[in-house]
Amino acid sequence: MTVAIAAALCSQAAELKRYTNLYDKIPAEGYVGFGGVEIVAPGFFGDGGYSVGVTTSHGWMVRPTIFLGLGAGYIQDFDDDQGVVPIFAEGRIYFASEYMRRIYPHIGARIGGVVATEGGGGTYIQLAGGFRVPFSNKVALNVEVGPQYATKFERQHDLNQIGVNTPFKSKGMRFSFFGRINIEF
Repeated sequence: MTVAIAAALCSQAAELKRYTNLYDKIPAEGYVGFGGVEIVAPGFFGDGGYSVGVTTSHGWMVRPTIFLGLGAGYIQDFDDDQGVVPIFAEGRIYFASEYMRRIYPHIGARIGGVVATEGGGGTYIQLAGGFRVPFSNKVALNVEVGPQYATKFERQHDLNQIGVNTPFKSKGMRFSFFGRINIEF
């Protein structure tokens, strides 16, 4: 009887470990996509306020813990009343979490450029820290926060004299913070 109880407990422990071991729920090497919503405060280019938008990135798990991909999105800067289209390369490193089996921490970065809908553009850099909560082998929730750096360049011109050779001039830089929720598929 003691052997049967021990076998049943081992079987239950193995079954529980099977469903709680996040290493089994890491995406295998291959395609992974992310789609999410983010908020940036203070706004992307404005003098305060906030920006809200959607971004998506698609790429490959080159190893079970390293993601590399490309992405784009649309972010509305409500303070400056214009839209911003970021285009970026993204990388993430996932860490094993032996004792917190339902939370899988990661760090990441996005580096690229932005195009403003009212004209102009600039650079775009985000550093992120966050965690991943898997629902299955293919679907997970990712929550990230971190600092963002963006610059803005515009052409200085009179509306009556628009010229292609008008140089771009810096309109400043912006350090801000963002929060993002992604669904991984």
